Amino acid sequence: MTAQLDRRAFMRLGMAGIGGLGGLGTATSFGLQLAAAGSAAGQSATDYKALVCLFFYGGNDANNMVLPTDADSWGRYFAARNQGTDPIALMPAGTAATAVGQVNAVTGRTSALGKPEHWGGVLPIDPKTPQLIPANTSASNRTFGLHPLMTGCKDLFDQGRLAVLANVGTLIQPTTKAQYQARSVPLPANLSSHNDQQSTWQAGATEGARVGWGGRMGDMLMGMNGQNTIFTAITTSGTAVFLSGQNVVQYPLSTNTSPAIASTARSPRRSSGPRPPRRRCATSSAIR
Repeated sequence: MTAQLDRRAFMRLGMAGIGGLGGLGTATSFGLQLAAAGSAAGQSATDYKALVCLFFYGGNDANNMVLPTDADSWGRYFAARNQGTDPIALMPAGTAATAVGQVNAVTGRTSALGKPEHWGGVLPIDPKTPQLIPANTSASNRTFGLHPLMTGCKDLFDQGRLAVLANVGTLIQPTTKAQYQARSVPLPANLSSHNDQQSTWQAGATEGARVGWGGRMGDMLMGMNGQNTIFTAITTSGTAVFLSGQNVVQYPLSTNTSPAIASTARSPRRSSGPRPPRRRCATSSAIR
């Protein structure tokens, strides 16, 4: 096929209803294959819903993604991150972006492309749920902001269409650095292994896991799709343990093969290692 359809475009089409995919055109193998989606149970359902999950194999600096911005918290954050020859501290909310080559009023450093001074201040958000004030701080209330490049996420948050689920991870219980070093509390298996933690996120077990959370959910929900169980679990980036169930079969979509869509005979039975960087948005796996 000559037309290009990236994942974002596919998701936009999918949100309009799986039946809409048939309109991509029958002149291409991709269009022919997608037209078959018209038989999905969601085509006639009046309350059809799809859960779209994204799993990022790469690391994420969450401390520069969603930030507490009250004076006490911000002071601690900025002191910790505004250090060294190449600091990564973001600018306070309300700070204007500093043009390249100009001196930033907050840090006194010259702004450059890809540097916090050039991005401007963090984007304030107003949570609808009151947030607890941490112990041993002087804060009287809690305020928050997003990374200055997360303008799209801020728009969704302000519309009530995005929520932040914080302090979620593979730890068994809240753990301090001292407790970790002393091994005085239960810890996840292979906590320092990137591959094992990727697998734990997807399946609750280390590398070699055979069934993932999405696959387990698919096993329970596939009966609601009648005879069209092939559409219970759809992946847009290969296969992964997340969608591997006891019975459900992943249905992979791709524009990199001919035909563009292929149904696997069975789900993968073990988790795999990291994907290449260009494939970092993996199979319908989870964000928050």
